[in-house]
Amino acid sequence: MATYTPNYGLHQWVPEDQFLREDFNEDFQKLDKTLGRTEQMLLGLYRSLPCVLYPLFDCAIKDYAENHAYPNIKNLILDGLDNQDKIASLGGRLTMQLGNVVLPWDADPAAITTVAFDLTGIHWSHATIWIRCEPQADYSALVNNLPATQTGKRSAKTADGKIDCAEVQFDVEIPDGGSSAVV
Repeated sequence: MATYTPNYGLHQWVPEDQFLREDFNEDFQKLDKTLGRTEQMLLGLYRSLPCVLYPLFDCAIKDYAENHAYPNIKNLILDGLDNQDKIASLGGRLTMQLGNVVLPWDADPAAITTVAFDLTGIHWSHATIWIRCEPQADYSALVNNLPATQTGKRSAKTADGKIDCAEVQFDVEIPDGGSSAVV
């Protein structure tokens, strides 16, 4: 005589039990129904993600500016890239974290290449890049092999006056636009 699993009520047998194929069919139907519901739930969450990302980024930027809470990252490209569908390649140690492209502080330079797969996808015409930096160091950035212009620099100090973090901002106009960008 079969017992049943606690969560889904699937059949469980001991070696002496006799079982019917219908028992397996019943279990497969339960699994299929559960997986179908789970897939629909995940699809709904995936579709709602873009609606959450920009307010989340906005809160993160405000916290970043007001509290000088700097994550341990080398740079951050804030683009709302909610998944990797429109990213052709991430070079070096670049990773995606919550829709941001992150290069660890101790990493060598790396590139991201984006490719839009449809006409309503990403279209690059301007890029603003903030890079966490050493206060006295010189930095440069290229977007599609165009030199970006340094347009800002800021630093945050600890209570005793030591520089806690410095950032440099670069801007570049991409004259012919396009659906691909390499930073």
